[in-house]
Amino acid sequence: MPGPAYGVDGITLLEDGVIPSARIDLSVNPTDTNTLTIGADVYEFVNTAVNANVGVDTRKGVVIGGAAANTLTSLIAAINNTVATPHPSLFLIDGVTAALSRGVENVVAVAAGTDLVIRPALSPGGTPVASSPSIALSDALTAVVAWSMTNLNLGGGRTTSTARVAHTQFTVTTAMITDGTHRFDVNFTVAGYLVGARTTGGVAKGTGTDTVALSGSTFTLTLAGGGGDLADGDVVSVYMWS
Repeated sequence: MPGPAYGVDGITLLEDGVIPSARIDLSVNPTDTNTLTIGADVYEFVNTAVNANVGVDTRKGVVIGGAAANTLTSLIAAINNTVATPHPSLFLIDGVTAALSRGVENVVAVAAGTDLVIRPALSPGGTPVASSPSIALSDALTAVVAWSMTNLNLGGGRTTSTARVAHTQFTVTTAMITDGTHRFDVNFTVAGYLVGARTTGGVAKGTGTDTVALSGSTFTLTLAGGGGDLADGDVVSVYMWS
């Protein structure tokens, strides 16, 4: 027989949102024609001692400095729209027309030590904003480095919104273990949840072979008939959000 169902009231609240960030290590100076891509923006690093033009006209040119830190500063200026446009020192393939110099993606860049860090923003170089934009990230650098993620939308960003949350806890009983299940319902569509357990003495413990699963708006704790990790008297907590 299935276990009893218990209603859990959801609380509506204002969620401030989350600003994700991605980073890449630029402690090693790029070499001529290396590229770094942020969404629609492809930045090409140019060694002016070798040539003074980008290899592809649609790329944004970044002058390679005498040290990696100087190059990082120039790249940040390009991303944040604080460099002159058209480019003050680089040219297109024709060697005459000034190269592109500024990105168009709505991100803001800063340096964290030798890392380039970007966050979603209201405009290029603007105020960081809580969101989860699809901005693909890649690079073709001589140094063996990589972005911390392949897309900015993988960083856990979430826009400011209202959300429903609920929390419940219950004590595992012998009857639940014998029955094999315990169920409860929530009054909203659940986007995610966390489950924790502790002994009567307050010591955290894993649920192990005793699993919690969500189907629709119903949670089911399946107990392994006394052979699982949860025992009579243990307290299970579940935190849920929309």
